[in-house]
Amino acid sequence: MAMTVLEMYAQHGSVSYGEITAQRLQDILLGKSPAEDEIASVRQALMEMPGDAAYDLAIELGLSYQALNTRAQALCGRGLP
Repeated sequence: MAMTVLEMYAQHGSVSYGEITAQRLQDILLGKSPAEDEIASVRQALMEMPGDAAYDLAIELGLSYQALNTRAQALCGRGLP
């Protein structure tokens, strides 16, 4: 079974700093505050994935690309790659 884009982002964010589930990443991207120990995983997920995947992620989340980019800026201090 193929992974969703959100699952790919969560998997990538789980590589170095501890696991973050797709559901938790979705909750954070849709406005919930990350716990202190989740910030590095969220940053890794958003900033290290190829930029063109962000458009598909936004669609999966029901957001515009601009809304997702604005949320990335709030969480990571910079826009999506």
